[in-house]
Formats: sequence, C-alpha cells, structure tokens
Amino acid sequence: MPDSNKCRARGSAPIAAPFAAGQMADALPVGFDEHVIEAGGSLFGDGDKAGILYRVLEGALTGYKIFAEGHRQIVSFAFAGDIVGFCHGAAYRFHCDALLPSRVELIRESALILAAREDPDLYALLCEMTSRQLADVQAHSMLLARSTALQRFAGFLVQFIERAAPGQQAPVLLTLPMKRVDIADFLGLTIETVSRVIARLKQSGIIALKGPGAIAVLDIDRLRDVAGSRQTRSVGKAGTEPSD
Repeated sequence: MPDSNKCRARGSAPIAAPFAAGQMADALPVGFDEHVIEAGGSLFGDGDKAGILYRVLEGALTGYKIFAEGHRQIVSFAFAGDIVGFCHGAAYRFHCDALLPSRVELIRESALILAAREDPDLYALLCEMTSRQLADVQAHSMLLARSTALQRFAGFLVQFIERAAPGQQAPVLLTLPMKRVDIADFLGLTIETVSRVIARLKQSGIIALKGPGAIAVLDIDRLRDVAGSRQTRSVGKAGTEPSD
C-alpha cells in the first residue's frame, strides 16, 4: 500500500474525518495516553469492556464483526480525526484493527460526557458526532441494499469522494489504505467480484488505476450514474454487471 497514512483525495482533508483536527483538539478533554498500533494490530475486541474512546491521530482503522460461520463483515473505517469507540455501551460491539501503522489518543468516555455537561460547544460536537455516526450506518445499509456489485462499489467510491473532496471536479485521485479484500468484506462481496467490477469501471473509462491502492476517478457524473438507477447507460447492457 502507499506510504501515506491517510486516505486522501488530491490535496483534500482526510476522508471520513468528521471534524477538523483543530476543532477537535480545542473541544475534547486532554487524552490520558497514546498508543501506537502496527498494521494488523488490534485496538480492541468484540465484547471487551468499553469506556475508552480513541481519537485517531495517524493511520487508518477498521471495525468488523466475525460471525459464527467465520464470515467477516466490515462495518466501518476510521481515519485521522475520527473518534472510535463512541456509543458502544458497556462492551465494544465489534473488533477494531489497524489497516496501517496507526497512532491513537485515549480519552475516557466518562470524562468526555462530564465535560460536555459544562461546555455547550462540546455538547453540540457530541450531538454532531452521534448524528454523523448514524448517517454512516445508514449510508452503509444503503450500499448493502443495492442490487448489484457494480452499484455497491460505485456507491462506495462516491461516498469517499463526497467526504474527501465535495464539489471537486474530475479527475479525483483516491489513495485507499484498505485492500480489495477489505472493500469486499465492507460491501458484502467476494474479492473476485470486486476485482471484476474495478476492471469493468476501468474499461468503461470511469476510473484508472494509478498504483497499489490508488484510483483516479475520471468521470464523477458517470460514477454517480452507476451508483444509482441509471448504471446501464454508463457501463453497458442491462443484466451484464457482476453480482454476488
């Protein structure tokens, strides 16, 4: 994967960072510790006692569930500026691992809630953070509800562009820290299907591959068409798109 420890779209802020770093630093209580996690290392496990929040300072993390039959479903990605571990209750509800070498700041959830009672601005930030997390869950649900693999992957790229570079004109270069198998587990697909979809979008002139983990989106409007109900106009005949 690229050396960059953030998921970026050509000169933009890190993808999926819900708040500007300075805004978060000014509002949050001071963390009581920092941890460095190697790529593939675990931050916490499903069922571990909760109560600690992790502000991502560098790197990229992924949250996932492992089901009884061994299937992995990725539920979220987190990047610099994100808060991980919020609203889990008494125990964390999924595993959280590092995609890249990462550094996180530890904040006690109880201290954050106490500080919010005294600081209206911090309270407003917590409300915004909660609403954004709910929006992320809804967006992921909508991706999984789309009928074809082509729509799911296109929607995945569109969401990244909207968070990293809203309003930016093509071409947009995305440097993704996750591997294809991670994208597959996020979208409920197989890695083979993800590879076929990427090849299809490349052949259609909608994207170009610029190296490991680097995708240039050449036509954002056509990518949006693929993600919606008009995908047949952009990439070929109806009924031919890959699906799982």
